[in-house]
Amino acid sequence: MVVLALGAVAWRGWERSEAERAGQEAVRLAEQGRFLDAEPKLRLALEYDPDNAELLKPLAVGLLRSDDPAEAEPVLTHWCQVRPEQVEPYRLRMDLRHRSAQRAKPVAEQQRLKELALEDGRRALELEPDDDATARKVVWLCLAGSRFEEADRLCRRFRQRQPDDPELLFLQARVCHALNANAEAQGLLNKLLARQPKFTPGLLLLAILHYEADEAEQAIPLLRRVIAEGGGAHKEARYHLGLALARAGHTEEARRVLAEVQRENLEHDTADPKAAEHRRQDGVTR
Repeated sequence: MVVLALGAVAWRGWERSEAERAGQEAVRLAEQGRFLDAEPKLRLALEYDPDNAELLKPLAVGLLRSDDPAEAEPVLTHWCQVRPEQVEPYRLRMDLRHRSAQRAKPVAEQQRLKELALEDGRRALELEPDDDATARKVVWLCLAGSRFEEADRLCRRFRQRQPDDPELLFLQARVCHALNANAEAQGLLNKLLARQPKFTPGLLLLAILHYEADEAEQAIPLLRRVIAEGGGAHKEARYHLGLALARAGHTEEARRVLAEVQRENLEHDTADPKAAEHRRQDGVTR
């Protein structure tokens, strides 16, 4: 019996040694970009050393780059649990959850994932308070969750060091608009557009501010500029152009523009039956 026990101990020792060698080889393969070769070795090594952050990191990063990045979530969560003082797993999990939210349906699931991403972003900022890139992502997440006061505090803190940064100017303007501080928002946008006159999100927001201030005639040329530039703001700009034209008394053009937007929505809804319901859940009727 003693011989058998000693043999079992020796076998377990050999298995652990093999797992350690597999882990070292796996890390080397992952560093070379050979994740498919590294993954089975990483998982073998983690069976014997499940809390090893040096193994959890390449497995998580590799899964994030795979065809199914959602598989990285439990790995990142375990990494956060075993090394809560490390900022990287929180950053990576925040990005994963935010990307997942953008693809998720229904809207309630989107919001749940964004809230989880926001929690990770806050934790990352606790660990590295001067992390500018994470701060910007947290501001976007706060805006998405209607946490405007938190977004405002964060924007102002980081703008103390970068007062003329274009993205921070735009983010602060978005926050001010959400808080009904529209005069400050307009001033920030004017400062931004003096540096980047073709920045279409800024042009669109400035146009909306003019429209809301009953200055439709000032909004119209800004919206035409956004449409001329194209890009992601093009459709929203056309919708607001229709509204501004109607308010300014340009009835025929307003009807034509809004009819085109409505027709495009109907075509899109026909191609994607879930699109209309998705927009309704978002509170978007256009």
